[in-house]
Amino acid sequence: MHTYITNESQIKAFPNVTRLKAARITPSKFAPNSSVLTDVQLDASGEALFKKAGQGCRVVYLKN
Repeated sequence: MHTYITNESQIKAFPNVTRLKAARITPSKFAPNSSVLTDVQLDASGEALFKKAGQGCRVVYLKN
């Protein structure tokens, strides 16, 4: 489950937030030559935090 927000103030709508910054944003692996960037890659510490959040988490993307 994921959600997109466009303003930093909108994050307050989500309790228990762990912030991660993408190490890289890439096109989908299904369309690797696309100019539309949809997939996020995390560094090792970000990946560990994401996995620690568990299956009940929601990913919220801040589009800026």
